[in-house]
Amino acid sequence: MNTGRTQFKKGHRSEFAGRKHSKASKLKMSLAHIGKKQSQETIEKRSNVIRGRKYSKERVEKVANANRGQKRSPASRKRMSLAHIGIPSKKKGKKGVPQTEAGKRKIREWQINHPNRKFKDTDIELKMEAELQRRGINYQKQVPLCSIAIVDFYLPEYRIVIQCDGDYWHNRQGAKERDERQDKVLIFNGFNVYRFWGHEINKDVIKCINQLNINK
Repeated sequence: MNTGRTQFKKGHRSEFAGRKHSKASKLKMSLAHIGKKQSQETIEKRSNVIRGRKYSKERVEKVANANRGQKRSPASRKRMSLAHIGIPSKKKGKKGVPQTEAGKRKIREWQINHPNRKFKDTDIELKMEAELQRRGINYQKQVPLCSIAIVDFYLPEYRIVIQCDGDYWHNRQGAKERDERQDKVLIFNGFNVYRFWGHEINKDVIKCINQLNINK
């Protein structure tokens, strides 16, 4: 039966055996299929080969550890960076087209309204929380408000927002502008915003809470 493939007999040596390709030739071959569309038949054949295959735990660990700690050459990194040419990015628009500002704003709003990560309390937040508890003040932590920010503490009885700003992170480029933009939106929507620097909380957290003018 003719399978369409060249039949080799035992002991036959290919004319290409032992040949070494130059770096330029290897790069050319690796880039040859970039951007080409595979037929549905080819995709199904490849998926059927992989589908249902089970690997032992040892092999999984071996594959996972194979490239760990290895340093790739500049040529290898270039090939990897070029491998995704023509593939649409998940973070950008179709086929790598940058998103509009409106699109970016919608993504930020969705992430704020649907936080999918757990926030680790900082030292200054723990000090602020301890003082709120000592005074018996009702509060909520890490609350999304106005689709603009996830505030550190929210006091619903007084519509007070407390932000505990680390001296380093909130002094970085762009951080102050972002904080000011958040405050404007929150104040416009009727919230009373109080921001305290980390050094202020560490020096005297009682003095910080006294500025809220809450008689408790």
